[in-house]
This record gives sequence, structure tokens and C-alpha cells, in this order.
Amino acid sequence: MSVFDWSTTAADNDDADSNINWAEGQAPSTVNDSARAEMARIAHWRNMLGANVTMGGTGNAYTYTTGETLTAYSDGIRLLWQPNADPTGAVTLNVDTIGAKKVYMPDGTQAGNGELDADSLYDIVYDSSLDSSNGAFKIVGFPDTTLTAADYLTAANNLSDLASASAARSNLGLGTMAVEAAADYAALSGATFTGAVSISAASPLIKIIETDASADNGKWRWSGSAENLFLQTLNDAESAAANAIAVTRTGTTVDQIQIYGSSVYMPGDVGIGTASPEATTHIREDVSGSNDALLVHNRNASGVASIAFVSSSFDYSDSRYAQILSGGGGSNYIAFATGNGGAPTEAVRIDSSGNVGIGTSSPGATLDVDGDMIARAAVSSETSGTLTANSANRYIIANGNITLPASVFSQGDIIIILANGGTSRTITRGSGLTMYVGNTNSASGTLAGNGIISVFFRSATACVVSGDIS
Repeated sequence: MSVFDWSTTAADNDDADSNINWAEGQAPSTVNDSARAEMARIAHWRNMLGANVTMGGTGNAYTYTTGETLTAYSDGIRLLWQPNADPTGAVTLNVDTIGAKKVYMPDGTQAGNGELDADSLYDIVYDSSLDSSNGAFKIVGFPDTTLTAADYLTAANNLSDLASASAARSNLGLGTMAVEAAADYAALSGATFTGAVSISAASPLIKIIETDASADNGKWRWSGSAENLFLQTLNDAESAAANAIAVTRTGTTVDQIQIYGSSVYMPGDVGIGTASPEATTHIREDVSGSNDALLVHNRNASGVASIAFVSSSFDYSDSRYAQILSGGGGSNYIAFATGNGGAPTEAVRIDSSGNVGIGTSSPGATLDVDGDMIARAAVSSETSGTLTANSANRYIIANGNITLPASVFSQGDIIIILANGGTSRTITRGSGLTMYVGNTNSASGTLAGNGIISVFFRSATACVVSGDIS
């Protein structure tokens, strides 16, 4: 017997429960037993509603022991039930070993794999009309039909609706989120935004905090101030900041982008004045009348060191003492100019044919020098014996006799030989070499002490010797 056998008609409860005697004219001795039995029935019912009973089962077949030893199911039996394990298939429940009955979800389908949680309590009621009138338990407390989008919070009432963010914040009790506090933004952690996000304030900012960074290396801040945009580094206490990037503007025009750092790394080609760089660094100036293309300027306490690359004419401004001019329009020349605090003067020009002019802008030869010139030959390390190509176009201080070889020097090579001290030196031709001393083809000649001669190679196998030689 149980409270589920009691009747809602008072007169029918005189003998509804064999342990409780509330019959007319009952013996006084039965009152105390009946009252205690009624209290026990109510206590068992309390335990069923509070899940203070024995629950178990194996697999998806769960058991429930009420303590009342029910013998039959009846409509309206209501229990609070906690599965002892998550189900992996169709769920049944057997109460007091009466027999297993299906457990239905609120939408009318039998509970199955993954639909119940062993950590949750479920309010269930027995209904004999379920399962084709075979009877079953049904979870209550939710709608008995499939929920539609209208049954949930609409987008305008939560933070996923970026178009109605202000309404969402108000509905969720977040206010304007103007106070910078972790609690205000906790709901945004890991969020993905698919629309426009605006941050409006007199000095808006976004902080980026790397939680696993070393001391004073984990905080960054994007901020807007004085109509400019800044990326800054912060120390952990946020008591010090330094610019990493600063962008200044006038209206919609970006005036300047400043990058701060001991070095700047660009993994690809860099274009200045062009969006399609054709080299590692490509500088392009398309402004009509503009002359300066590149200025390398180093100003320090001791003075200014500058090189200006100009495109149409030499210019003087901002103490640019050295200038390189690239002539265009088909002339294709390079000219170099220097200045001494005044207007620059062209010093060297290389024309389109490769001729070099020093002191002239119209070189007529491979090297055309207009003005005084000093040329000095380098000293050879060879002082005696058979010469090598290392002595070509050098002068030799002879400490011993010299042999001039054939097929070592080229046409036009010149060698100067000086006898070191008052001892004469013998100059001998090598095999295959024709050596003219004056107008005579000679096998050898004597270089006078402290004398000097020049050797001019007419070809690789013929040379002319002139000077202090006999």
C-alpha cells in the first residue's frame, strides 16, 4: 500500500489503507497506530519527491526503490529520479520491480543515447496512456512539443546580435559597459563577431594581454588620441608605455605612419610610392616637377653627412652636400656632384656609352679628365727573378736581375723598373719574347745602378725597353 492507493473522496479512505483505520466507530487503541502509519506513508512520499531513495540499474535499464514496495503502476505516480549513469540507448525504468517502463522526453520520444545526464535530477510522472496504452514515465517541466526559434531568446535579446548591441546589453543588464571591468567582458571571451564592432569614447582603447608572457612583456594597447592611432607596449603595472606604431591623419588622408623599434623586418619587397615593387626596395616618384627621389641624411653633433638621389637637376637644400643625378629622357647618364655649403658642382659623369668624365660633362673617351691629374703606379712585391702578372702596370724596386717572360703580360701593360742602389742589374728576355732595347732586338740589357727603365708590351710576346739601359 502507498499514498497512491488513497482516494480523493474522504469517505472512501476508511479502509483504503490496511495499515490505517479511520473507520467510523474505530477502537481507541487503533488511533495511535493509524496516525503513525499515516506519517510513515507521507515520509515515503516525501522521499520519492526528494530523490531520497535507492536508485540504480545497469546499461540503459534503470531501477528505483521507493521503500513502499509498490505492487502496481497507477496514473499520477510522481517521482524525482537521478540516473546512475549516462544512457547509451533507449531508456527504461523499473520501480519496485513492478516491471520496466519506457521513459519519454518532453517532446514525446523515448529518451536515448546522450539525452540524460547522470548529474541531473528528472521529475517524472507515470501515464498509462503512453507507449500504446502500455504505460510509461514522462519527464515533466518542459513543453511537450519540439521548440522553435521563437521559443528561445531572440537575437535582439542577446550579445550575438551585433546590430542591436545596445538593446542586448540593456536586456541582459550589462548597461553601457562603459566601465572597464573584467566582469563586463567575461561573456565575450572566445566570441566570434561576424558584423561591424564599434568602440566609441573620447579616448577609445583596446588592451591585449598575453597571460603566459614574461614580466613586463605581455601587455599591448591600441588607442585613439588627438585624432591619431597608436599601438603601444605597456608594462605589467600599466605605469609606463611606449609607442610601437603611430598613425597621424588629416581628414581621411593618412599623413604619416611611424614605426618605432631598433629594427624593422619586412619579409617581402618594399614599395615606396608604388603598390607593385619590382625589387627588394622600390622607390617611385610620379609627382610632376619633383626632383628628389631619395635622401640619405645623417645629422649629428659634428656635422651633416648626406647623399641625395635626384632625378632632373642638381639641387641644394637642407645641407645635402653629395648628390647623384640620374639623367632620363634617353640620355641615361649618372652624374655625381659635391658641394661645400653652397650650390652643388658636378664632379664626375658616366655617360650612356660608359665613358667617364672628370671635370667634363661630355667625356670623349673611356676616361676623359679636364684638369690636372696625378697618377701613381703601385709597387710590385717582386724584386728579382722571372716576373709574373702581379707586376703588370706597377713599378719594381730591383734588388737582383730581372727576367721578362713571354705570354704573361697583355698588350698595353707597362712596367717601371728601378735599380735599387748603385749596383747594375741585368734585364733578360724569356723564351718566346722579343725585347727591343732602343731599336735593337736584344736578348738582354744592363740597367745602370740607380737607373730606371720602362717596359712597354706591344703584345704578349713583344716589348720595348727604354731608359737607363745598355
